[in-house]
Amino acid sequence: MNAILQVENLTKQYADFKLDHVSFSVPKGTIMGLIGENGAGKSTLSNIISGVLKPDGGQIFFEGKEYKELTIKQAKDLGIKMVHQELLVLPKLNVTANIFIGSEYQNHGWMDVPKMHEKASELLNTVGLSISPKTRVAEIDIAGRQMIEIARAIATNAKIIILDEPTSSLSDVEIKKLFETVNRLKKQGISFIFVSHRLQEVLTLSDRIYI
Repeated sequence: MNAILQVENLTKQYADFKLDHVSFSVPKGTIMGLIGENGAGKSTLSNIISGVLKPDGGQIFFEGKEYKELTIKQAKDLGIKMVHQELLVLPKLNVTANIFIGSEYQNHGWMDVPKMHEKASELLNTVGLSISPKTRVAEIDIAGRQMIEIARAIATNAKIIILDEPTSSLSDVEIKKLFETVNRLKKQGISFIFVSHRLQEVLTLSDRIYI
């Protein structure tokens, strides 16, 4: 199975921390579990892959093409999306606005709001969230906001989604729904990196695991 993402010997040095020659691959349509204690470098690695941080060494291969490093824009354009532990939603705006912010549909120079509402409804259905796209995000719980972030990633043609400690604020029922959504999207060909320090969750969800 061809890898959509492969990293080789990635390193990142801080004063008191070193990410030391990390290598792994993620085949298309699979879930890779990335597990380690707090401070082990999971978020640093995720931020390098998503273009937030520059590595000190190593290579990143995405769909076979080599990159010494990625910018945030490059990663986004390639289809690498990250759902952070601290969710990046705007509570005062509605769901549609949150999904399409920065990628609004246009019609003769004006925002095509009806089309965005229609597409947002489709995306919400895809992630299993039964709410109106006109709902203000402030009225939605943490689990729902997380699904909105995943819907935003799908809306911009995500090929691989990094989930950074996604279950930290979820109940058991919400975690089950999240896992169902991830597995459903995996069947559609989207790959995931599931970052966690919870071993049982990683064992339950992942196709392969890196420690």
